[in-house]
Amino acid sequence: MANNIERGRSAASSCVVSEHEEHASGDAGEKRPKRKGRKVLFIVVSSSILIAGLVCAAIAYFSFVQPSQKYAEAMDAFDSGRYDEAEAAFSDLGDYKDSKEKITSCRFGKFIDYVSDEGTIKITEGYATASLAMTANGTMTLRVDEEIKTSPTVYVTKNTAASIRPGDTSVKVSGTAKGQASIYSYATITLETDWDIAKYTKDKSISWTTFKSVGHNESLITSLVPKSAAGDIGMMMKVVQKAIDDSRIDITVADLGFCAYETGKSKTAA
Repeated sequence: MANNIERGRSAASSCVVSEHEEHASGDAGEKRPKRKGRKVLFIVVSSSILIAGLVCAAIAYFSFVQPSQKYAEAMDAFDSGRYDEAEAAFSDLGDYKDSKEKITSCRFGKFIDYVSDEGTIKITEGYATASLAMTANGTMTLRVDEEIKTSPTVYVTKNTAASIRPGDTSVKVSGTAKGQASIYSYATITLETDWDIAKYTKDKSISWTTFKSVGHNESLITSLVPKSAAGDIGMMMKVVQKAIDDSRIDITVADLGFCAYETGKSKTAA
């Protein structure tokens, strides 16, 4: 009897222990999925942050670092006189910094080299010859030589010139005219005027602001010299255009600063 009672107690105890273990096992089973979910969430968040960082780094590189490097390489080519290479590089950079302006600078550099290699470029119309020469720093020297004759014994030799540096918007045109009608009629005339390049147009007349003669009975000689400088300036522009045409460089007189002359309209005009 006592044994049976003891066996009953053991069985009851075993049932209690078993129920407790099952309950504990159930709690553990509920906790494991929560821990696993947190781990997955951590991995997803970490990966997202890493990907976002890589994307930002790529954007920064292609938007800032790479263009900056390419711009520096283009400038190095430009400074070294490799204008074709520099022009292509600036073209690839699009709107980055002043790349578009640098393209024009590259073409101007090629134009300087072309004129320098050619030496003096000339055109002749009637008795007038216009010439263009270029210095190493890009200064254009324009000159017009003209001989005016009304008879074998009456003549005037006129020479005018202007030097235009890159960026000049106004320059001085100056020269002299020397003539003789007879041993008693001769004169030397000093000519000078300011040429406002940016506003000067093809159909605009510009007078010599200085027209001073020295000689003897010089009225006949002075009457042969035009009081307008438009003819000389027109010839200077024509020789510049000839140089551009002959060079076949994609540049215009506007790129060289002669904007108003090319359009035939003053910049200040409505």
